[in-house]
Amino acid sequence: MPLRDETAPRPLRNGSCTPFEQMFDYLIVGAGFAGSVLAERLASQLGKRVLVCDKRPHIGGNAHDHFDDAGLLVHKYGPHVFHTSAPRVFRYLSRFTKWRSYEHRVLAAVRGTLVPFPSFTDAFQAMPLRGYTRLFENMLDNERIAIVLNTDYRDLIDEVRFDKMIYTGPIDSFFDYRFGKLPYRSLEYKFETHDKEVFQPGAVVVHPSESAYTRVTEFKYLTGQTHAKTSIAYEFPCADGEPYYPVLRQENAEMYRRYKSFADQLANVRFVGRLATYRYYDMDQVVAQALAVFDEIRGTRCGSGGASIIA
Repeated sequence: MPLRDETAPRPLRNGSCTPFEQMFDYLIVGAGFAGSVLAERLASQLGKRVLVCDKRPHIGGNAHDHFDDAGLLVHKYGPHVFHTSAPRVFRYLSRFTKWRSYEHRVLAAVRGTLVPFPSFTDAFQAMPLRGYTRLFENMLDNERIAIVLNTDYRDLIDEVRFDKMIYTGPIDSFFDYRFGKLPYRSLEYKFETHDKEVFQPGAVVVHPSESAYTRVTEFKYLTGQTHAKTSIAYEFPCADGEPYYPVLRQENAEMYRRYKSFADQLANVRFVGRLATYRYYDMDQVVAQALAVFDEIRGTRCGSGGASIIA
């Protein structure tokens, strides 16, 4: 089914103003999968009042998608293909989206020839029918959830009353980099729109060594959108920028452990997600982690104890 105008982002409940006068049970830092899943569960299952804050101007974290100037749905932070072997994760997300059947196939450019590249074998492979941003909008559409975007949580600390915090940002930033900055590998994307229906023979073509870019993604394969034009993204590895992949070295693991020891001493803050735990997680793993943390909170009702960092 082609994507149409109704896929445009909808207004978020309570998202137009900062409700400083309210008392919140939880301040959740980050509107990606970890923060949004916990916000939804806390609000819908425990009746908690939740304020979600994100420094970006949008929800969805790195899974955020949007329509470009040509009207093509693209993934702002690179291709996000949903796959999982966890029935619980798939059932949970199915509350907020219908799915488009999709089997991911990757090609590799080797000496001028495109050859199949090993891809995913999980039991559940699909794409949100109306995109990831719509999924997040549905997830956060609860009168007990307020959302503030384009705002650093530190700017809210002294103005918003809340009982507990769930933090999904970089753990080193939370502690003002007192032990140093945890290094990440990053990516840059160059987007292009072409006046043709198809640019390449598959969603993703990997370029292992022949180009400055590592892969090219054509988003229409992922979204199923019908359009006379097509949008692609070239992916370039880089040292600085958005934190994507932690650099797994012994000295970095030791630095993280020092941050974790401080985090464990905080009774009213839980650290959840890839940035807060300095690990790379696929989307389904982040959802599973967030659901596990919610189970922990629900089991104690008050969520007492030290910072919860689930390995």
